Amino acid sequence: MSKIPTFSLLFLLPATILGCPGTLDDPSRFFPQECADVETTLLVPRCGTLAGCHVADAPAGDLDLTSADIAARVVGVPATIACGGGFLADPASPETSILYLKVTDAPPCGSRMPLGGDDLTEAEQTCLLAWIAAQSP
Repeated sequence: MSKIPTFSLLFLLPATILGCPGTLDDPSRFFPQECADVETTLLVPRCGTLAGCHVADAPAGDLDLTSADIAARVVGVPATIACGGGFLADPASPETSILYLKVTDAPPCGSRMPLGGDDLTEAEQTCLLAWIAAQSP
């Protein structure tokens, strides 16, 4: 078994720790975009179109989740349901947002959403939470 000369370790150790400089040409190959456009891939189909509840022409609870620019209608908007106050979407405290809480296992009020459809998966809930956190009022 051959030994690596000590002086060689002085050159290999920093390279091992620091890695190779540079950037990825296509980071999505290694870090997939799991939370693609939440508005069009999650809110519109799951809360509006499929469930038929939060559609533009007759939105349940006056909450339209199908028209363009959903964020403008939910971010910083006080919840109209009796869930102990709070905002529909609060980027400063996404985990207390009513929009998020209503899709969890134990919503603070009313039924879990979406009614009449499959529950959001844990990954979908995480994406919704991340989307709320990324919004600016």
